[in-house]
Amino acid sequence: MKLLTLLLSILIITSCSNKSNDKEEVINKCVNKDRVNIPCIQQLADSGNIQAQAQIGIWYSQGKYVGKDLAKAENYLTTAFLGGDAKSSLVLAYVYGQMAKEPSGLNPDYLLLSAVMFRVAKGLGVKLDAKDEFMLTMTTAKTDENEVTRLSNKYIRRFTGME
Repeated sequence: MKLLTLLLSILIITSCSNKSNDKEEVINKCVNKDRVNIPCIQQLADSGNIQAQAQIGIWYSQGKYVGKDLAKAENYLTTAFLGGDAKSSLVLAYVYGQMAKEPSGLNPDYLLLSAVMFRVAKGLGVKLDAKDEFMLTMTTAKTDENEVTRLSNKYIRRFTGME
């Protein structure tokens, strides 16, 4: 019985642990019209699939298919961003904005990170809509603009391989 369980576990892991970053492959392996296979997407994300990391990060930030967990969202989205998914920077900006909200007021560290990631997204060419532009302006206005510029330039250089 233990051998059968082990073999089934290996089969599931093998079928899900593809390091490809092809979004269609993620969808085909882990999502069908009736349900989303969260363990499969989780396995893909944990094995380095950038699209799966970004997708599960978004779901954790929204509480969709999984419980809302901003720390997990931050972890997956940061990993996806550092792995080359520029769009994750925009979602991270919103995650940090949510993390900045505390009962006693706004956490200045998370507010700064939110402003930085909005600026990073814009600097990397991620299309910002009017709401995103407004959030960029508001978060930057409530933080040290020089620090936002310094940190966002650093992240952009790192992302583009110029650092």
